[in-house]
Amino acid sequence: MSIINAIIQRIQKEVFVWKRVFMRDPLEITFSVLLILACLGVIIL
Repeated sequence: MSIINAIIQRIQKEVFVWKRVFMRDPLEITFSVLLILACLGVIIL
């Protein structure tokens, strides 16, 4: 049970950080996501 709680807390922390970063600079986040998707696309193709 404690392991599950730890995982949930970890996820909540990650989400909190991402929300803060996204609020600060949504354009940079969008660019990063597109870049990652492009890299994945190249690997798949």
